[in-house]
Amino acid sequence: MNSLVINYLKHSIIITRSGYTGEDGFEISVPNSIVLNFIEQTMENTNAKLCGLGARDSLRLEAGLCLYGNELDESTTPIEANLNWAINKERLNDKSLNGHEILLNQINRGINKYKIAIKSLSKSILRTGMKLLDNENNEIGYITSGAYSPIIKSSIAIGYIKRKLNINEKIFTTIRNKIEELEITKLPFVLHNYKKG
Repeated sequence: MNSLVINYLKHSIIITRSGYTGEDGFEISVPNSIVLNFIEQTMENTNAKLCGLGARDSLRLEAGLCLYGNELDESTTPIEANLNWAINKERLNDKSLNGHEILLNQINRGINKYKIAIKSLSKSILRTGMKLLDNENNEIGYITSGAYSPIIKSSIAIGYIKRKLNINEKIFTTIRNKIEELEITKLPFVLHNYKKG
């Protein structure tokens, strides 16, 4: 979680080690006018590897990390996203915290949607927005993030369902007009590999 600003070719470059991937690495913000120079010089180091937002998103999904606009939004609370650990306990009782009553109510009385991890049993790709079904074809939820995992070599997804399911219960989705069974699994899909110390 470090960041610094350096001078490169008379421009400011921001370097952070807070990338949202579950892996060690850096995020570098470079002005467009010098980005080519920066990349060419960086790639002279054979240990350097570049990755863009597509790779960042698959790493983020493999690490089971929530993304605002997908797993979190104005209709999904941190409690529903299983992020209770990120809420300061003292702030919960602060009436100036937007939504504090809703959060306290969910902590004390429970929630009505649950985040789950899903893996495809076929070669089909799981995508954001796909409906999740029970074994009687009733809609019970939806996928918030889905993609192919290069590490697991399977399609994976995070989604929300209306009730808690046993990890052995069957869950389905429709892909190209065909009902396909999915596997409920645990997060993270891939263990985190953050730089320590």
